[in-house]
Amino acid sequence: MSAAFGRVAAAVVCLLVSLSGAVPAGAAPRALRWGPCPERPDDAAVRCASIRLPVDWANPGGAGFTLALAMRPANGSAPHPGPLVMHPGGPGASGVDAVLHAEQWFSPDLLGRFDLVGFDPRGVARSAPVRCSADLVDRQPFPIPATEREFRDLRAHNARLGRDCAQHTGPVSGHLDATSVARDIDAIRAALGAERISYYGLSYGTLVGERYAELFPHRVRAMALDGVMDHSLDTGEFLRTQSAGVEDGFREFVAWCDRSSTCALHGRDVAAAWDELVRRADAGELPGPDGAPLSWWELSQSAAAAFSGPHWAEFARDIADALAAPPSARAASELLPDPLAVACQDWSFPVTGAAELARYDQRNRVVAPHVRGAALPWLLVSMCQGWPAPVRNPQHPLRVRTDLPVLLLNAVHDPQTPLSWARHVAGQLGERGRLVTYRGWGHHAYGRNACTTGAVDRYLIDRLVPPTGSDCPATGEDR
Repeated sequence: MSAAFGRVAAAVVCLLVSLSGAVPAGAAPRALRWGPCPERPDDAAVRCASIRLPVDWANPGGAGFTLALAMRPANGSAPHPGPLVMHPGGPGASGVDAVLHAEQWFSPDLLGRFDLVGFDPRGVARSAPVRCSADLVDRQPFPIPATEREFRDLRAHNARLGRDCAQHTGPVSGHLDATSVARDIDAIRAALGAERISYYGLSYGTLVGERYAELFPHRVRAMALDGVMDHSLDTGEFLRTQSAGVEDGFREFVAWCDRSSTCALHGRDVAAAWDELVRRADAGELPGPDGAPLSWWELSQSAAAAFSGPHWAEFARDIADALAAPPSARAASELLPDPLAVACQDWSFPVTGAAELARYDQRNRVVAPHVRGAALPWLLVSMCQGWPAPVRNPQHPLRVRTDLPVLLLNAVHDPQTPLSWARHVAGQLGERGRLVTYRGWGHHAYGRNACTTGAVDRYLIDRLVPPTGSDCPATGEDR
């Protein structure tokens, strides 16, 4: 069996536990000292630095941690509108790595005008990364407990894991929420000597951007949010809407297979073929690369990962290969992939027990009859039960007062951040938000074609806000 069923999406593997006003007096950081990046010591086009920040912004004289940054100075001769700070999402993605590979992220026009600044958010990569015992992570129970006893065991395990992560990580483990990261960004702004910053956030980076715009609207020159997270949803709606998004991706994949001769399942009943794999998974008869059977949960995550590209041709070959493999007679595995922890400080998911989770499960299967539900939000809701760190940034409707409307960008068929989220966020922002819809597929829209790239570039460079109702045509299908 090939990779899509043998791995969990990088977003899951990278998940970290994360899951007001200006920089406090006396806590303002010193000017940054830029030097060669350890990964690229001979590359003069990128520079790296670090900054010491407080773990708890409410106690700036307390414990601290070191946050890593990278900058790619503008390489054009036109006037520079100041720094462009980026957050590539995750949670768990490295902004330093993104700057080191900036050409894969941004257009030449944008790189010519902006000093691009990326950072590893607290708890990530080079910035006090979260550490947890691998054996506890590997013993994580299945995310949907079948009985109340299993639910209590799940909560107890999550509590043990959370304490273990805190012990191995240190005090920063309890302050990884988007509010803390937003304050870190404003400290970066101050250290750069900039009155205002431009910002590009992708996926989870949109949640951080939303929080920054709430706390520091007067510091925002322009803000583009791509693959928009709706941080106002309760538990049931969070699960239902993303499940519907993955099911929409499945329907688009089936439609492509029906019309494309390059699909390995062309001419077959694709939905029935997939449903057969789910049946085998339920029976413990679908072996993974290591011989251990896969669950429907892992199938759902592999589907979401494939639809995020989209990578339809590869996914079709994976399904065909899996159907041709002999069934396994081993019992179903209940091991989850190896996330270090889950972003439970930004989301409050109060659940009374297994019966409530079962109701959510049944509701999801109505809106997503083939994929059953989105695996990533299930993992988040499940592992937040009993998590010991406080929810420091719970869901709430957005309250943004920026001078310029925030630009929102979202694909119609995005399985990770469904279009309904972007539309709901646009409604919350009102006149301070402007949504551009990409009529295509995949997670994020910038860089898909000249239309999506141009809309973001014109907005960030010249602060030209697209007209209300703007959209961009789809480009290609088989990726």
